[in-house]
Amino acid sequence: MNRITTTVMKGADAEEARAVLEIFMPQHMALVQSDPGAFYFAVRDGLRLAAAVIVRPMSVAGTPTGSACLLGPGHSLPHYRGRRLLLEHQPQFFEALRDEGIAIGLLESPLCSWHRSTGAEIIVYAQRVSGPPEGMFPLAAMGQEYDTSYAPLCSDVNKIRTSMGEYRGFTISEMPKSLDAGDFQLMVSGGAHNDAVCTVMREAGSVVKIEHLAFTSLEAIRQLLSVIAGMTHATSVSVAVPIDYPLEIMTRRPELATVRTEADKLARIIDLRGTRFSQKAFCHTTAIEIPIFVQDELAPWNQRVWSVRRDCNGVSFHPSKEQALANVHIRDLVTIISGRYSAEQIAFRLGFSKEDFSIATKLVGALRPEVPAYTSDEW
Repeated sequence: MNRITTTVMKGADAEEARAVLEIFMPQHMALVQSDPGAFYFAVRDGLRLAAAVIVRPMSVAGTPTGSACLLGPGHSLPHYRGRRLLLEHQPQFFEALRDEGIAIGLLESPLCSWHRSTGAEIIVYAQRVSGPPEGMFPLAAMGQEYDTSYAPLCSDVNKIRTSMGEYRGFTISEMPKSLDAGDFQLMVSGGAHNDAVCTVMREAGSVVKIEHLAFTSLEAIRQLLSVIAGMTHATSVSVAVPIDYPLEIMTRRPELATVRTEADKLARIIDLRGTRFSQKAFCHTTAIEIPIFVQDELAPWNQRVWSVRRDCNGVSFHPSKEQALANVHIRDLVTIISGRYSAEQIAFRLGFSKEDFSIATKLVGALRPEVPAYTSDEW
C-alpha cells in the first residue's frame, strides 16, 4: 500500500517541518522565522515527514502580489534522499500553490537544471565582476562631500533600506543574525537621488563579496565601491551587477577585472489565469492581443489556448477558443517576459520558420517589458 501523501502545513501544524528544516536548512529558516505568511509543502510517508519546501508569499504594503518565493528545491530527510519525492510530486506542489493564490513562483537556486525540468526558467542574469580593489575602484575622498555616521543596530534589512534617506555620508550597520559574523550593510547617501546600498560579505582569506546591490545613480555606486576598497583591506572584491551594466564606468581599470555571467534567479508560472504584469514596464498605449497554445505537463490547468493581452493596464492571460497562432512551452513565456531577447532570438528558440517571424514579433510585442528584469534582492 502506498503511504506517500502530500499536504500544506501552516501555523502550529507546521512545527514538525520547522523543527526538521531548522537542522538541515538553517540559513533559509532564519529568513522565515518572522514571516507569519510562510508555509510548507510537505511529502509524508504515513505519519512521518519525508520532505518539505518552504514557501514565502510576497506582498507589497500588505497587499498580496500573487507571487511567492520558493526557497530552494526543498529538502528530503536523510532516509528519503535519492527517492526523488519532491520531483515526483511537483504537480501536487503546483496545485497546492495555485489553491493558495500563488500565480508565480520565484526561485534562487544553484540547481538550475533541476528547476528547468519542472517548468521554471532563468529570468535574471547577472555579471559578477572580480578584481583587485586598488586597481578597479579609486579610493573615495572622505570629507566635505561625504560625512561619516553610524546607524543604530538594525535587526531587519528592510528597516535599513527604508531608512536610507535619513543618513548622509556612508553608514555601516550590523545585519540580521541570519548572516554570517563579519557581514555588514553599507550605505552611501549623497542626497537628491544619489544613494547606494549593499551587503559586504567576507569570504575565505581577504576576498570580499558584495551582494544585494541597489543604487540610484552611477556616482553613488562609484562612491560605494570606493569606500569598500578603502576600508576592507581586501586583495579581491567581487560584485554582481546587471548584465548590461557598463563595466568601464564602474571600474577604473577594466582590464584587471574578471567577468563571469551568472544565472541569478528563476521564475515558474503556476497559474496563467491569475498571472498579471501591471508594472509600468509592461503597460502599452497600443493594445496587442495574440492567441497561443501553452504546453505545461506539470500544471495541466495551464495547458490550453490563451489570449495574451497587452494594453495600458499591463499584460494578462485569458482562456480562449480561438485558433492558436503559436505553441509555446511555459518556460518560454518566462524567457520572453525576462525582456532580454529580441523577436529574432525568440523565433530561433521556438523553432519558428521565416514565414512565422511575424508571429514571433507579435508575441514578443505582447510580452516583452520595456526594460529587462533585474533585482539584486534575495527572493
